[in-house]
Amino acid sequence: MKPQRGNVLDGSRETESVYEEGDRVGLVRRVLAGEDPALVAAEAKIEVERLENWKTLFVEAGSASLNRRPSDQLRYKAFLSYSHRDKIVARRFHRALERYRLPPAPGRPGRSLGKFFFDEYELAAASKIGPAIRGALDDSESLVLLGSGASASSPFVADEVQHFLRRDETRIFVVALDPFESREDLAQLVSPPLRPRMSSTETVPLVVQPSQDGFERAVVRLAAGLSECDFDSLWQRERRRARRRRGIQAGAVFALVISAFVGLSSVQRAIDVRELAAFASTRAEDGWQSAWRPRFFEPAFRSALAALPLPYEIGLPPSDPPRCDLGENAPSPSCIFRRSGLAVPSRLIWGQRPKGEQSNVRPDIDDSSNHERRTLFSPLHVRRLTISGNGRRLAMLESQRVTVAEVPTGAVVSSTVTQANAVALDTDGRHLALALPRSLVEVDVGTWRARNIWPLRRFRPLRLEHFRSQWLLFDSQRLLRFPSADRGGATRSSAPEGQPIVSSDVYNPRPLAVRTGKAVVFGDDGDATIQSVDLADKRSRAVTHAQLAAGVGQVKATAVSPSGSLLVLGGNGSGSTGRDGGQVVRTSDGSEQARLRGHAGEIYAAAFGSDDETVVTGGSDFSVRVWQASQGRESLRLIGHVAPVSDLVVDPFGQWFASASQDGTVRVWTLPAGFDSSDRDLRNAHCDHQNEHPNTVFTRAERSRLRAAQGRPWDVCEWAGLGSLEGWRQALVVALVRWFRLSSVDYGRPDSTVVITDPNS
Repeated sequence: MKPQRGNVLDGSRETESVYEEGDRVGLVRRVLAGEDPALVAAEAKIEVERLENWKTLFVEAGSASLNRRPSDQLRYKAFLSYSHRDKIVARRFHRALERYRLPPAPGRPGRSLGKFFFDEYELAAASKIGPAIRGALDDSESLVLLGSGASASSPFVADEVQHFLRRDETRIFVVALDPFESREDLAQLVSPPLRPRMSSTETVPLVVQPSQDGFERAVVRLAAGLSECDFDSLWQRERRRARRRRGIQAGAVFALVISAFVGLSSVQRAIDVRELAAFASTRAEDGWQSAWRPRFFEPAFRSALAALPLPYEIGLPPSDPPRCDLGENAPSPSCIFRRSGLAVPSRLIWGQRPKGEQSNVRPDIDDSSNHERRTLFSPLHVRRLTISGNGRRLAMLESQRVTVAEVPTGAVVSSTVTQANAVALDTDGRHLALALPRSLVEVDVGTWRARNIWPLRRFRPLRLEHFRSQWLLFDSQRLLRFPSADRGGATRSSAPEGQPIVSSDVYNPRPLAVRTGKAVVFGDDGDATIQSVDLADKRSRAVTHAQLAAGVGQVKATAVSPSGSLLVLGGNGSGSTGRDGGQVVRTSDGSEQARLRGHAGEIYAAAFGSDDETVVTGGSDFSVRVWQASQGRESLRLIGHVAPVSDLVVDPFGQWFASASQDGTVRVWTLPAGFDSSDRDLRNAHCDHQNEHPNTVFTRAERSRLRAAQGRPWDVCEWAGLGSLEGWRQALVVALVRWFRLSSVDYGRPDSTVVITDPNS
């Protein structure tokens, strides 16, 4: 211990002493009390002469001069005197008192009571208290005595109390650990040196009874006495603090429960997603192997839709469209959803369900799953589709009739009987060109009044297009140009301007590159050839390549990209050895860009989207597929027809595309954000129920089979994540139904009026 300098017992400058001021005062007091100086010096391990010097200095300085030190100069606020049998209780009081903070006063922040001396160790070998304990007693402002039967019989406690009572001013607080009824009973709980005060009229400053007041109230009473504050004020503040603590603890418990519930619900949701995705994948694969109608795919669609990230789901991933190849059976829920056949909502814009059924067996396709496809043919079906430049009107050509309809509403604008082989709409859809057997006629839509007539001989039209106030007719060997009426054409015009092109017998070509004003034609007159024609200067360039049309078989459909840099070829090679059915080639040299593998049959129609990256194809397997042209990845696989797809057309702005089928129907497939629509976009498009197809309500059999659907609403569109109140309600119902088997709280089946049915299924 470091000696104190400049005090009454430090006149000899004995800086090497191991005793501080309080220790020396305690030794001197023992000598003044009548103890033998030699024994006291021997116990303290110092010379008798030094002790006598300290005694002389003490007497000269005046009796108990150090006892009158201000309380702020004392080291301890109080000395805890206790029997070591009560050590656990004493440690608890010591910890509570040192942690207690007084309320702030004006101009003074909140502060602690101070430091309390607490002897942790029992000096069993000593018969009396040592100098360190006496020094701590002398350096303490008050004495807190833990009164009990054990402390009353403890000689160490008696020595501590007796030493503290030698001071001129004493503040003693008694904590009665054992219950008592009277002052005499209380006197039996304290040390014998203190009993005279307890039995006389003189009382101790404060007696605290934890068994009656409780521990917290006892601590506050001690704090009030030690700090000379009002007990009621401290107790009311302590009650407010206790309420705040309980509120914080309740909040922490609530947060812990909520976190645990969120964690368990998230784990349950992950398990559900795996179950839903596995069921959807298996059912969709079965459908692509043997199904022939869209209704078969609805369970796969509903399960895949339910496996997607829910609205307001915590940790919702980014809504970017996935980059998965459906041909590789990617396991992610997003890819399974896009392979479910019904990922893009569609609506019937023309036609009715065919009534006749017949078998369609394809023995010419070498497929390990060669099967009988039951096809619903219609005697009247659309062979060709064409769209106006503004994307609002659609012309549909049957064998003996042409119909123009508004795409947004599906309303028929006009229809007439004709024997045309090809049709085209102008930019705003008010005028229509018809390629008849012996002439090309331009008419007004609605009145069908002829505006221009061009007589023709010996021609076989493959495709009719409108481009920059011209009608472009692609013959099997010629490209014919006809000025539209907007350029002042006569009622009966002269012979059209023609330009020879490569001989082609492609069943369904789309040769026009609108963005660059080029026409790209594929021909196979001995050698596969691509001919590019600049419509502005009429220059043409033909290329051939060894890989051109490789794996395609007989080319039946072509489509050029908007920039004219890519050409997609579709044929009858799918399913045969070494054949893939589709190929994307570069028009600059005819080299291969990618293969399109996936169709289980012939490709009858192809069209590019509004950019060079997206290709849409359809064919004899009833499906419509969307591809990434640069890599040949299949990004969407759709089913909506019950017969081969005969033609496709894409909105110039990429918001929808239409498909015509031999089942006698035309469907419009809605893309809410174009071909880059995210899963969230497609989910919202399905759930607005603006389309007839498909149904988002689980059947009773599906819900019984899928545990993941139990405890959730029957309509998948009503499912929600934990980011909403409805999501919490659903998660709670899931917990009650699945964890506690309370099926009575499960959702009831919705009214039949909310069930959306597909009239073509």
